[in-house]
Amino acid sequence: MKKILSMFFLSLVITVTSMSSFAVSAGANIGTEAIQSGMVSLSINQVYESKLLFLVEKDGNRYMYPVNDDGSLNYFPLQMGRGDYLVRLMQNVEGNKYKEVVRKTVNLGATSGQEIFLQSVIEVNWSDESPAVQKAKSLTKGMTSDSAKVKVIYDYITSNYKYDYDKISTLSSGYIPNINQVFYDKKGICYDYSVLFASMLRSVGVPTKLVKGYSDLIPDQYHAWNEVYVNGKWQTVDTTYDAAYLQANKTVSMYKSSILFDATKIY
Repeated sequence: MKKILSMFFLSLVITVTSMSSFAVSAGANIGTEAIQSGMVSLSINQVYESKLLFLVEKDGNRYMYPVNDDGSLNYFPLQMGRGDYLVRLMQNVEGNKYKEVVRKTVNLGATSGQEIFLQSVIEVNWSDESPAVQKAKSLTKGMTSDSAKVKVIYDYITSNYKYDYDKISTLSSGYIPNINQVFYDKKGICYDYSVLFASMLRSVGVPTKLVKGYSDLIPDQYHAWNEVYVNGKWQTVDTTYDAAYLQANKTVSMYKSSILFDATKIY
């Protein structure tokens, strides 16, 4: 993995201008119809000529997301626990300066803590029609154990996908994996592996986190991996790391010690 990965994973530094904020906007709407599942939605109703970002903030922590302006609903997770969130749509003015288009304060009440990690959201985007999801359902047909589902999908990915050392040089800032493309390419970077794994498992009912940060297994490199909720606890899985070892006929443990990983963002 190359250090250049960090330019795609780390949050952008932006400057919010002092221009007026609005609770509503004719061009965009923030919805709370999925709040019980731990999400807010964003609909874009007009063409914006410059880049859009969506900010999710709570207790001094901020997540920033790109926005799809193709007319489809965007869903953004509220993964920082119960309480009040400030969510905002921002439009680029120039350079790293952004102005608010619309904002909303929303309250996330009591949740199981796992519900949000079953959803299709902006970073882990899947649908029942996705070929990767159809494959997941086929692999897990008849299974009732979440641990069995994790193992069969883990085996599928680590056996069939290879690391793409050339891909990173072709990506633009703000890249988010398309699971259908990754599924067909059978290769990718750690971000691709972890989004594919999360999408496939969520689609068959296993709560799965996409995690970004650092790992002692891959020193000094920004990395992406997963956590899966099985047997009443979160377990760490790194399909990118394991695929290389397993394909070289080396032995690795599917579940990793959490002390080897330092998360900076969880999706």
